[in-house]
Amino acid sequence: MHKTKTTARPKAVASGKLRFGSLEVDCYVLDNGQRVISQKGILGVLTGHKRGGWDQYLSKLPEKYGAIKGVTSISFDSPNGLAVGRDAMFLVDLCGWA
Repeated sequence: MHKTKTTARPKAVASGKLRFGSLEVDCYVLDNGQRVISQKGILGVLTGHKRGGWDQYLSKLPEKYGAIKGVTSISFDSPNGLAVGRDAMFLVDLCGWA
């Protein structure tokens, strides 16, 4: 008998878009009630594109933004598969650090 692999990752139960000027960021509500913003979407708002790695971007920030590096990412199952995001308040906090 073949067992199906189960995941401990939360699952997106609702999704939407958050608009920043002409850019849109994918947002999700997870089955544990947490609200997250996609990491690629955050990169898009910060850089104007969604290419490149998160660590690559963070390594270029001045030292005064070091607290950003300590913010934990959240892996979850989105309608399109595995996704990585940050708590929805992360982007608000990030704007406050600037």
